[in-house]
Amino acid sequence: MKQEWDDSVEVSVEVVNSGGVALESWEVDLDLRDVDIYHYWSMRDLGGGRFGSEDWNARLDPGENAVAGFQAELGDRADLPGSVSCTAV
Repeated sequence: MKQEWDDSVEVSVEVVNSGGVALESWEVDLDLRDVDIYHYWSMRDLGGGRFGSEDWNARLDPGENAVAGFQAELGDRADLPGSVSCTAV
């Protein structure tokens, strides 16, 4: 889900375990060009545009999901993709 205003956006991030084994934690790469994340929830800042699971939403059994989100200011050349890289860690 995405809501946009003149120069900012609020985005829901859904991480889904589509594999066959449980994940103990996850990370998403939100290092997006000309996007300045200033508020986020249900994930922690790992630095360098990477965000990871919290203790309480880290484990995902097959088919389970975790929902997090962020608010960001958008620059003139901001590009929000439909999906971003997510890795199990």
